[in-house]
Amino acid sequence: MKRFLLGFMCALSLAIAPGCGGDDDDDGSSDGSGADAATGGADAFCTQFSDVCGFTDWFGDMAGCVSDFNGFDADRQTCVAEHLGFAAGEAEGSAERDMHCGHASGEAPCD
Repeated sequence: MKRFLLGFMCALSLAIAPGCGGDDDDDGSSDGSGADAATGGADAFCTQFSDVCGFTDWFGDMAGCVSDFNGFDADRQTCVAEHLGFAAGEAEGSAERDMHCGHASGEAPCD
């Protein structure tokens, strides 16, 4: 059920912000899971970010994530949510997941 909900949220995110950077691993695929910044808000995004990426290398902790996410404009929130979805679709510990976690933290192309 969690994957279904996350897939739906990512699809919605992709529909409202297709120019955010897309799938940066160049294989054209995405598993469609992720968080929707537009409706989920900072708490939902940061909970998912913690589960997928962890805070060790990004944001520091939940409070830092919420604070930073709330400071992002709507386009950047959509972009980081999209890349969190890409990260969730990659294997744990992979370079691809790490790359998309960086994007989901607000690094380029989501800066």
